[in-house]
Formats: sequence, C-alpha cells, structure tokens
Amino acid sequence: MGSTEGLAEWVRRAASGETSAFSELYRRTRPLVARLMAGFAPLDSDEVEDVIQETFVRAFRALPRLKEAGAFEAWLLSIARNRARTRLERKASLRRLEDDISDPEPETVPALPEALQL
Repeated sequence: MGSTEGLAEWVRRAASGETSAFSELYRRTRPLVARLMAGFAPLDSDEVEDVIQETFVRAFRALPRLKEAGAFEAWLLSIARNRARTRLERKASLRRLEDDISDPEPETVPALPEALQL
C-alpha cells in the first residue's frame, strides 16, 4: 500500500470517528502544513502555530464531508492557505486601525467645543 493510499485509509478511519486516526493524520501531515506556513513570512512563529492548529481543527470538524479521501492533503493545504490569508488580512486591518487611532488626521477630529455641542 502506497503512502497516499495509506493516508486515505487513515482519513476514512478518522472520518468515522476513530480518535487514533486523527492523531495519526496530524502526525503525518503537520510537517506538510508547517512547510506551507513557512512561506507566509509576515506571520510570526506564534501566529504560524495558531494557523496550523486552526487548520487541523477546521479540517477534522469537516472531515466527514470530504468526498474523496485521497484528496485530503490538497484539501488540508487549501484550508491552511485560507486560514493564513485570513490571519494576514486581519493583521493588516488591525495595523491600519492602530495607525488611524494613534495618528488621526486633524480634519477628522472635531474641535472639542463642537463635539460637546453634539
């Protein structure tokens, strides 16, 4: 049995609720997800670990809906990529918000007397 077929068997077993199969899938595929995350340079190591964990939580919850067990790795990497992109988008939005808060443009800050009248 090849590694892809072996992995597909673990996927089927995990999809049926076998706890040890979840552990084995994580052990076998975590390095793959970690390699993908290494390409997302703006994420620090804690964020990478968070994304990896989020990826596996989402994947394992959705596993019964995976139609083709042999497509598990591609599906898992797709989830990881989407989680990383979402994390980067949130990080960029937060950075913009922090910049806006710390350095408001003068015309967007009403004069105190005008603000008190509102």
